[in-house]
Amino acid sequence: MIESAQLRRAVEADGAVTDDWLALLPDDVEVLVRGTATGPDEAALQVANLVLGSIDAVVARAVRLLTTLLRGEGTWTLSGIDVAGAAQQQACDVLLELTFEADDAPDEDFYALYSVCFSVDERRPAPLDAPHPFKVVVEYR
Repeated sequence: MIESAQLRRAVEADGAVTDDWLALLPDDVEVLVRGTATGPDEAALQVANLVLGSIDAVVARAVRLLTTLLRGEGTWTLSGIDVAGAAQQQACDVLLELTFEADDAPDEDFYALYSVCFSVDERRPAPLDAPHPFKVVVEYR
């Protein structure tokens, strides 16, 4: 779980400070939470913590959806959880960012970032046992 005190203001690559707030998990997963200049949005932080409380189930749902789109075997790695700007741009409650490394061609999808959008019903009790993925976005960096 993430506490407000663990978050710091997010900074863009060009050095611009945003209203989003960032926490880095021990496994180098970035968690972005929307907010204002004065702090993170408590409702967004609650959604982030709901997802983190069931992260294995949420990632499994994302991977299950993504494997229907790609052929071949490989390893999916969670790189980010967004309850901020990217999630809002895609009209979803939370967005998981994953990378894929194919077993037979490890460099083939190196530049691809797969994002899976979820809707989250905050009224449901934790843990989040049945997250609903409804959109996939593929970006090439």
